Amino acid sequence: MEESRVALIPKVIVPGALGPKEYGVLLTDRRMIFVLERASKAVLGVALGGAIGAAIAEGAASRRYVDYANEPPEALAADEKNIVVPYVSIRELRMKKSLGSYSMRVTYTTHEGKTKKLDSVPAAPADQIAQAKATGVKPKAAQREYVRKVQGAASCARPESGVGDMRKFQVLSVIGGIVLVIGIGGIFWAATPASGTETFTIPAGAEWYYVFEVNVLGGARLHVEFTAPLGQNIDVFVLDEPNYQTYINGGSVSAVISHLNAQGTTFDVTLPSTGKYYLAFDHGSLYESVDQEVRVTYRLNGIDPTFLVIGVVLIVVAAVLLILAARYRRKERLVRPIPPPPSGVVMFQPPKNP
Repeated sequence: MEESRVALIPKVIVPGALGPKEYGVLLTDRRMIFVLERASKAVLGVALGGAIGAAIAEGAASRRYVDYANEPPEALAADEKNIVVPYVSIRELRMKKSLGSYSMRVTYTTHEGKTKKLDSVPAAPADQIAQAKATGVKPKAAQREYVRKVQGAASCARPESGVGDMRKFQVLSVIGGIVLVIGIGGIFWAATPASGTETFTIPAGAEWYYVFEVNVLGGARLHVEFTAPLGQNIDVFVLDEPNYQTYINGGSVSAVISHLNAQGTTFDVTLPSTGKYYLAFDHGSLYESVDQEVRVTYRLNGIDPTFLVIGVVLIVVAAVLLILAARYRRKERLVRPIPPPPSGVVMFQPPKNP
């Protein structure tokens, strides 16, 4: 398909080490072509954002005539003096205000995979400034209007400008919001009392036991109710980590609380500090040779550090995603919806709304 011209930005200034260069920017349906029209032959020391238009000395510059309406875009792109930026390579295209002036920054990726930034200053052509003055419009106001039109033309030429960033903003915002809700839920769940009722069997054999593990932050309160089979006894222990290791190895333990040879009881115990605790059940005396079915109801009032850590981590991840989303939102700078064709920019064909 033949490359179509979309718009022409008549004049932008690109600063350089040897002085500023004046370009016209042809916008096609595929790329931006910065066409060199005038190059300063003197080192003028122009800083980006300053009064660049007044710095180009007529006697120290050479101008080329370019027939944008008839010159094929391919020919302009092939000229080594010109700068070609395919739309697919653009990472960012936005207006930037600095020291009272506006510059257009194009960040793109070269064929070599390097990232480059091309800064240019939209400078209203002299004839437009003259026309504005003739109608009572001040030059600064005419320049601001020209910048607005350049922005609109860039948007018309590349309707998808900012859409990628906007989509990233939307996706990251949704994901970040979901992760944030889950993270807050994790923290809420960490502080929610854990409770339940369970029936289990301790198999016959002196080596068998049944254990519940709890993990607490800063201590907790544990409530337990249990019943053994009618006429049978069981042993119940609440153990910290060191004593639990002794318990499973058959040693003598110092329990936080214990009930030996009990048929059933209710008790409350304070778990004094951060760490893992174990609620262990085993056979009572004379009942090691039979299966014993036990029913237990428990309630733990405390903070579960596992859910707390998961919640905090998810909130941090959500914050990062939302910060990235905000950055992409700020990058979506081009005017939307697309304005009518600006009079200060040559429009080769009507702009298409995205």
